[in-house]
Amino acid sequence: MFLHKLSIACLFVLMNSLRVSAQEAPSVQEVFTRINQEVLAHAQGYETLKWVCEHIGHRLTGSENGARAETFVYDKWRAYGLETVSYQPFEVEAWSRVSCEVQARRSHPNARYDTIPYLKIQSVALAQTPVSADIKAPLIDAGNGLQDDYDSLMAIGPNYLKGRILLVNLGLHHAAPGTRNLHRSEKTQLAIQYGAAGVLFVYDREGDNVLTGTCSVDGNLVSIPVACISKAGGAQLRAWLKETLHIRGYSEVSVHLRMQNRVAPVRARNVIATIPGRELPREKIVIGGHLDSWDLSHCAIDNGIGAFSIVELARVYQVLGLRPRRTLEFVLFMGEEQGLLGSTHYVAQAKANGTLDQVRAMINVDMTGNPVGFNAVGRPELLELLADVGAYIHALDTGFTNTHSAHAGLHSDHQPFMLEGVPVFWANGKHHPGVTDCYHSNCDEIRLVDPVHMHNNVRFLGMMLYALADSPSLPMQRLEPHQVRDFLLQHKLDEALRIKGQWIWGD
Repeated sequence: MFLHKLSIACLFVLMNSLRVSAQEAPSVQEVFTRINQEVLAHAQGYETLKWVCEHIGHRLTGSENGARAETFVYDKWRAYGLETVSYQPFEVEAWSRVSCEVQARRSHPNARYDTIPYLKIQSVALAQTPVSADIKAPLIDAGNGLQDDYDSLMAIGPNYLKGRILLVNLGLHHAAPGTRNLHRSEKTQLAIQYGAAGVLFVYDREGDNVLTGTCSVDGNLVSIPVACISKAGGAQLRAWLKETLHIRGYSEVSVHLRMQNRVAPVRARNVIATIPGRELPREKIVIGGHLDSWDLSHCAIDNGIGAFSIVELARVYQVLGLRPRRTLEFVLFMGEEQGLLGSTHYVAQAKANGTLDQVRAMINVDMTGNPVGFNAVGRPELLELLADVGAYIHALDTGFTNTHSAHAGLHSDHQPFMLEGVPVFWANGKHHPGVTDCYHSNCDEIRLVDPVHMHNNVRFLGMMLYALADSPSLPMQRLEPHQVRDFLLQHKLDEALRIKGQWIWGD
């Protein structure tokens, strides 16, 4: 019987009963207290992240900086005394940007194109765009870039979108309640299907910041140039599009989109630290997050705060000599930003060598800060478990409000595990207002990271991790393939997977 089967009063009895012996293993409540005290007294995670931001910078997969970050984590864990630290290498085609330029003109039918004054729009190429592109085409406003938008535009004519550059919102604007947004890669795939010559995504944050990120559903290069422009740039283009309907002489808004990028085969490495389980070593709990980042900034929030919370958590377990019943794997994945490459490789390797069934749960730590609860990612039957463990965390710190959820989503390193039926969790964080405004942007710097929020990551994740890893039994099982299909349909994740070409059930 696990924690969620008992009342809070009975939990104290169970927690004490989990002691193997005074010499071999402390009770879970004692472990929680020790983790709490160690982090509050000797936390090193924030200072480690600060050093990485200042001395390594971005951690783009396949870049020199990315390789330095991989080596740094490996060496750091070895210096902490962790005995089993390893690299898991994999091959990738590494994309990197060189240049991107967007010029917009209000065309006049009686004037030569090159004589019309142009407006230069701040832009950045999205990852996995072509190595070289130079196109001039009319601009069409495609709204939110969802299927409903295309249905409306195609009603004008079957070839209306072919050869046009589409202006598309990254977020949702003026959408009906309950509308589900798509990832930028899925919106790009739809645009390609409708014959677009290029896409300009409009960032939905205030100011002149721009966003980067992959626009590929499968990690391969897309066939059209795709860039992101600022909210101000998008507003200017939309104003021009509106004016062409009312100002005599202007026939359309056209855009000249040019970019140069590089692609080269490289090796990247997941970094793994393992603490063997004392009783059930062939069962494991994986806690992972992505070490890699984009190259516009130091990427302190995405995902420095998550990655180096995991680095610090492994240190805490090593210093305290914690060895729960099950094996723990602390995993930093590379290639997440370019299409979940490292976590997909990890899962593929585990399937190939027959060890995926050993993974009883995966906890994903991506941009998490200051957890107030946990998400059971589509498995509501696990909420009681989270609440019961969370009650102990709340007793140590009332800032942890023990607020849990069970919504499912894609697009982070939990996804390959979830698609194989492995139970996955993540922490529900509560950053300061405005922190996530720099998501994938050029303002994601160490100043955004609150050291206390990072300490809370380590404390609360460390406690939940131990509760799962040390339980005599766990109330969750890996889903069978038909159950995964039903799970994805239930949570309306099938549309995105169909667009990606990752829907394997054929219906």
